[in-house]
Amino acid sequence: MQLLDQKLGAVSGGKILDVATQDGEFIRKLLNAFKNYDEAIGIDISEKQFTKAKENFKDDRVSFRMMDGGNLLFADEAFDTVSICCGLHHLPDVSAVLDEMKRVLKSGGRFIVREQFCDNQTEKQMSDVLLHHWGAKIGRMIGKTHNSTFKKHEIIDMVKRLNLSDFETKEYICRECDPEKDGKMADELADIDKELSKIEKYPGYDELKKEGEQLKHRIMTTGFACATFLDIIGSK
Repeated sequence: MQLLDQKLGAVSGGKILDVATQDGEFIRKLLNAFKNYDEAIGIDISEKQFTKAKENFKDDRVSFRMMDGGNLLFADEAFDTVSICCGLHHLPDVSAVLDEMKRVLKSGGRFIVREQFCDNQTEKQMSDVLLHHWGAKIGRMIGKTHNSTFKKHEIIDMVKRLNLSDFETKEYICRECDPEKDGKMADELADIDKELSKIEKYPGYDELKKEGEQLKHRIMTTGFACATFLDIIGSK
């Protein structure tokens, strides 16, 4: 059983805050995992994903707000659950965001992190990791905060400094799709060209194009599988 299902299935999420929510997909996973909930708020520094997020949720207890995770506009101890999924490597200051999340979490509330890590992956999973790191280079070139994914122990250390109680970790492997059968490999190959089109006029384009072609070759010859994530749950 996955850690989230194991720990959350018999309890209420109460009032939930999801940081760096993007399209709100992790909110959906949490709502499916918890027994019930009172309210869920997703925040992100960009509103670009909110249109899709709002379309995905018809429940008026779920809302989305533009907000900086390093400066949360909520009172102390306002939430029963706080979470962040796949967002740590997009943050300019990870510690500041995690500290803010802890501040707005009630005493005894749940602190949840899910983050992809880059070490101890299979060869097929490394195709996913390397593609992500290549895309991060493009993101940084066009001015986004997009770092390479962290090692597993680095993620654990980031959260451990918060001194949470009931601290648990478990690896999470997505079982919802098989990239080699579900067309995701073809999608990833197409996305390489799409990403390159963003930087055609930037210095360094030729080098990243060469790396992109190498990644295409790797995906077609070695294969492709979703990289493993790390789930962390603790209490304030």
